[in-house]
Amino acid sequence: QIFGTEALRGGAGVLDVAGGGGDLAFELQCRNGVRTTLLEPREVRLDSRQRRWLRKQGEGGLGPYRHIRDLLDERFEESD
Repeated sequence: QIFGTEALRGGAGVLDVAGGGGDLAFELQCRNGVRTTLLEPREVRLDSRQRRWLRKQGEGGLGPYRHIRDLLDERFEESD
């Protein structure tokens, strides 16, 4: 099923599990205004294109997505 931007904005946001470099999270939150959280155990860094885009947006945008560096395992499920 395909969800449009408006439908994604209408909920609590998107959880991108094992999102790798965070490209999807960046596109959703920074470019489309959909609150997004990336769950990825590896360090993720914005590339120069993404940093430049955020600088041009200034204070008006949502800013970078939230990144949780953790594994989705039993320990994570038990934490709050």
